Amino acid sequence: AVARGTQYTINWLPFVGFVRLLEEDGLERPEARPRGGSFAAAPKWKQALILLAGVIANALFGWFLFTAGLMNGMPVVAETASENARLFVTKIVPGSPAEYAGIRVGDEIISVDEKNKAQIAELTPTSVMDFVRSRGGRSIDVTYKRHDAVQTVTLAPAHAILPDSPSQPAIGMGLQLVAEQKLPLGSALVEGTKHTWRALEGVLIGM
Repeated sequence: AVARGTQYTINWLPFVGFVRLLEEDGLERPEARPRGGSFAAAPKWKQALILLAGVIANALFGWFLFTAGLMNGMPVVAETASENARLFVTKIVPGSPAEYAGIRVGDEIISVDEKNKAQIAELTPTSVMDFVRSRGGRSIDVTYKRHDAVQTVTLAPAHAILPDSPSQPAIGMGLQLVAEQKLPLGSALVEGTKHTWRALEGVLIGM
């Protein structure tokens, strides 16, 4: 459909929206003159504003999504254990006891104990590392959840698993605490701004 000189279309995969400006890639023929109302005919400062408007619109949309997510509750990295914090596997060392036991990235660790002799009371990456490090060669049970299935595997911490610490007993598992953060409007606006800024920084660094 065409309205006021603008053509509107719906693509087969309408996942995102886009705008194609008239003569945004320059003139089809170098010797031709820009058509009135085209991007090529606009002054440089207007062209800069048009391009900047798209970036700002995307940033504002991201800020809105972050703010809405924080108000409704979204998973964030937690520094300390809490009631709603959960411990997830973020890395598996190839050839490690964890890999051979079938543990995968994304599994939620439910408990870690030494054959019912000792159990970690508060699951954190540090507490699990200390527990494993002090039990080299001894069998420990790791209970994890994948989707809705809970499974327990038995494995023994071994040496030469971590390249940076070959003498330290380990099972080859990277862990991270994740908690659901739900904030009131005021705090969500502030935190949403911080998340948006960090996302923009990541994009700029990647460029």
